[in-house]
Amino acid sequence: INAFQTYDEARILDQFIAAFNLAESPGDAEHYRILARDIAADLAEAVVEHNLSLFEAYNRRAEFLTEKQLKDGDSFLIHLKTLARLKAFSTLEGIDLYSIMQTGGCVYIVGDDGAIIKKAQKMLLQCIMDEVKYSANTSRKFVSIFLDEAKHMISKNLFAGLGQTRSRRCNILLAHQS
Repeated sequence: INAFQTYDEARILDQFIAAFNLAESPGDAEHYRILARDIAADLAEAVVEHNLSLFEAYNRRAEFLTEKQLKDGDSFLIHLKTLARLKAFSTLEGIDLYSIMQTGGCVYIVGDDGAIIKKAQKMLLQCIMDEVKYSANTSRKFVSIFLDEAKHMISKNLFAGLGQTRSRRCNILLAHQS
């Protein structure tokens, strides 16, 4: 999956924020989230400017980030590296979510409790929610999003998505076991 296909910097940054829990939040850790958001914004700009996959963006990070970002942002970069190594995110091709959203159908995601997979699921869910949010409601066919083992995908973005879908020709089906 190219999670960045046809996206601008703002939408790619939103995906990073969702995947790595970088939303603004009061507390001591906000200092680190500010740095991580800064790094994510610079990488999002590079992805768009150079048409990069997540894997390529990570591997070429030294071209796009300052020495200070590389040094002080090592925690965020380690998490990014782990996500970038997933084969599903090392391509510029793959599933075109925009086409699915325009022609209708069902997007099926199976939840998993692995830490890195959860980050990938959050990023993918953000992609899908963006497509629902930004695609034209009048011309788009109805789309269903089926989240199996949904307990592994519970996040603020999922709850926001549940509130957005009803008026946007989309529904979300949640399946879970005890």
